Amino acid sequence: MYLAIVFSVGFAFVVVIYPAVDWASGTQQTASQGMSEQMASAIKRHPLRLALLIPGEDGIFFVPLLWVGITPLTAGVAAAAFAAVHLPEYSIRACAPKFVFLFAVAMVVLPQGIGSVVVGHLLVDAIAFTTLNLLSADEAAALSPVDTASGKP
Repeated sequence: MYLAIVFSVGFAFVVVIYPAVDWASGTQQTASQGMSEQMASAIKRHPLRLALLIPGEDGIFFVPLLWVGITPLTAGVAAAAFAAVHLPEYSIRACAPKFVFLFAVAMVVLPQGIGSVVVGHLLVDAIAFTTLNLLSADEAAALSPVDTASGKP
């Protein structure tokens, strides 16, 4: 369920919301590649740190929610806090989907237990990291000069 929520919210933002905002404002926003490359480098250097930080991050925001009770108000506060903490690393444009999908996760997945949230978060980050590595490898291959006669760099 976690993955379905994340991918459907991501799809909605990329296909519907971002283009509508770009059309209404008359501008086109692009994601910061420098930040994603910096984060990928940090993850490659310390993968265990990421694997340990994710459960802690989820626990900081979702365990108190379990203590006080899951309501739309408390889920909104927890999701807003989670998105706000990511503002130094991500733009508001990237934090808005975080807020939406974390609100949905808090309302739908969290009642099944904090473990479901942590496993889902680990899976999403692993998929994102793998995709980022594959894309950066493809881009590097496309940018490398190739000898047309031999097909070798």
